[in-house]
Formats: sequence, C-alpha cells, structure tokens
Amino acid sequence: VAMRSIITGPRASILPPPPRGGADATWRIVSAPGLSPAALAAEEAQASQRPRRRKLNLYRGKVQDLRVGLDTYLFGFGELAARGTGVSTTDGLRPEDPACDPSCEAAVALRRLAARLGEGAFARRGQAAVTEVERQVLSPMLGMVFMGTLGDEQADQAARAAGDFASSVAELRSSAKALQGQGTLQRFRESLGYLNAFISISNTALATEIADGDTELNLVPLPIDDVALAGSQHWTERQTAFLEAQSPEAVFRRSQQLSPLQSL
Repeated sequence: VAMRSIITGPRASILPPPPRGGADATWRIVSAPGLSPAALAAEEAQASQRPRRRKLNLYRGKVQDLRVGLDTYLFGFGELAARGTGVSTTDGLRPEDPACDPSCEAAVALRRLAARLGEGAFARRGQAAVTEVERQVLSPMLGMVFMGTLGDEQADQAARAAGDFASSVAELRSSAKALQGQGTLQRFRESLGYLNAFISISNTALATEIADGDTELNLVPLPIDDVALAGSQHWTERQTAFLEAQSPEAVFRRSQQLSPLQSL
C-alpha cells in the first residue's frame, strides 16, 4: 500500500492515502512508536483543519479584492452621486434648476456616474463585457459566497444580499440617467445598506477566526453618509489613501513604471 510521510517536529507520522472521494479528516494516522494519544489526537485535529485552512486562504484573497473594490465604490462612485445633487459643486446648481444645462456640474456628474455603472470592459471572447462594479465588487462577493467557507444558510443569505446590491445598482444607474440628483444619492445609500448586510453575514460566519486574531477576514461596515464617515477612523484613513492614489501625480508615477517585459 502506498504511504505518505508527514513530518511534525522531530517525529514522522505515516498517513495512508485517503479513500477515493474521501476527505483529509477520514485518514487514519499511523504514528511512530511512542506517540501519545494526546499527540495523536492533535495530529488528527490538525489534519481535519487542513481543507478549511486552504479555503480560508482563498477566501482571504477575495476579502482583500472586495476591500479594494469597496474603496472605489464608496469614494469614486459615491463622489459622483454626491456631486449629482449640486450641493458640493462650485456652481451650486441642482439638476432640477432651470439654469442647470447639460454642462452644469451636477448634470455632468450624474451622466458620468450612469456611464461608469453601465460601461462594460474586460470582455472575453464570446462573452458579454462586465462593468466596473461587477468586476471590482460583485465578483469578489460571489467568490466569497460560493467558496464553501460560509455555512449553507449564511451562504444563501449572503447570495441574497449580493443580489439585492446588484438590483440596487441597476436602480442607481436608472436614477442617474434620469438626472435625479437627490434620488440618485438615496439609491446610492440604499446600495451601501445591502453591502453592509453582506459584510455582517460574512463577519458573523467567520466570527471565531476573527476573534482568534485573523483580522484579514474582517470587513468594516461602510459609512452611509458624511457624518458616519467623519466618525470612522478606518474609513477616513482609507479615503485619504484612495484620494492620494487618484491624484494626478500618483497616476503619472504609475504610468511611468515599467513592466518586467518593458525593462528587458
């Protein structure tokens, strides 16, 4: 019978291959002479955790991808939604004001928002193009749902929250296309609520790992408005980093960086 050796500290233990279709947890560990029952139990427990650790490593990567996507959605798309009301514009015109022609700042912001929400990019041959929100936010969300790390009930809840978010983004785009300033901002804030529902489900499902210090799995709820943003050190720091990364100087520096192929 083929055997596989695993080294644990100074001892070596032998694990026969798993039954066809079996999991690591079903393997019978044949220990070296003198291995205590407690040590044997510890090795069995460690073996049973290996599949989950592998999944958590992949899940952790999706969480990081989502974190970056949430920055873009909150601070990039959110800025356009806020400017679409006319409150933070230099001309002070609201979309519904008679003086707000197609060139007024609020109208321009709303058209840009609708375009970014609807533009497809990164299409593969024979497939429909995906939008920026689908690629940066929805894709990692769905990856987290279907990775098998969440429990069945929590995965169903997370999938519903992701679907609600997708629907709210469609409503947000419709409102922006119609140049509805306050309505667009309201739709945007509603979409943040669905994202926070997803975040709550994810954090609850992994509460044990997070409590044990795995902070990379933890997602911080999004601030719904400017007051909540000002009261969150986490999000104000991420906003500062995001805006610095979007500055003309930072964009220029990135454009000057050579890829490994270009530097050859």
